[in-house]
Amino acid sequence: MAERRAAPSATGHVTATGGAETRRDSPHTHPLLGQGPPLTVALDPGTAGALTVRLAGDLDMDTVDLLRRALDQVLRHGFASVAVDLSQLRFCDSSGIRTLLFGCADAERLGCRMYVVNPRPFILRVFELTGVTSLLGLPERRAPERSDRGYAPPPF
Repeated sequence: MAERRAAPSATGHVTATGGAETRRDSPHTHPLLGQGPPLTVALDPGTAGALTVRLAGDLDMDTVDLLRRALDQVLRHGFASVAVDLSQLRFCDSSGIRTLLFGCADAERLGCRMYVVNPRPFILRVFELTGVTSLLGLPERRAPERSDRGYAPPPF
């Protein structure tokens, strides 16, 4: 597989190149999801030393290097806080979770607060199942209370 390259644009977008590099069995070619850029990273400066990193597409073992390079550059610029917006993320595998966790740890070491915002429900569920929600700066959701009596069918 060819090496992925980052192409920054004037708007602060960085896109992983796709095309012929996309594997046939990759989630990027799923018949229901279509085929778009594997991962787009957009940087939106805020106020008072804050930055939002917006991810769109798929964060997986094929695209984590793009995010890793972007976070390395962002964290070295001395922002007080970095929010990683996942509202447009379609997929995240364990390598994506690992990259986000290492990003948060690197940010803390550099005196910055990095946290995740707006994950889609299915991505939030993966974070909950893997036990990383609080490590990514997400609030813990209370588990639904269970009846002590076991399963109760819904009333009709």
